[in-house]
Amino acid sequence: KILIFEELTGNAAAIKDIYNFIGVDASFIPGNINEKINSGEVDYSAEVPKEILDKLKAAFTQTIKETEKLLNKKIKAWHDTI
Repeated sequence: KILIFEELTGNAAAIKDIYNFIGVDASFIPGNINEKINSGEVDYSAEVPKEILDKLKAAFTQTIKETEKLLNKKIKAWHDTI
């Protein structure tokens, strides 16, 4: 089973799917499912300069396309971030 982190965060249905896949009680939902753990002290509020975003997009676009083809699925979160 291949999982995309961005599709799991705060998604109770995805957690249940994982539980079913590994054969544990799918009715259990962690009480802290929406809580950030180990979020750190990093300030992510600053905008990334367009020049850097363009370089990242150029570097990762082909890899993203190949991964999506392999999984037979579009990974929306990866397109929204670059």
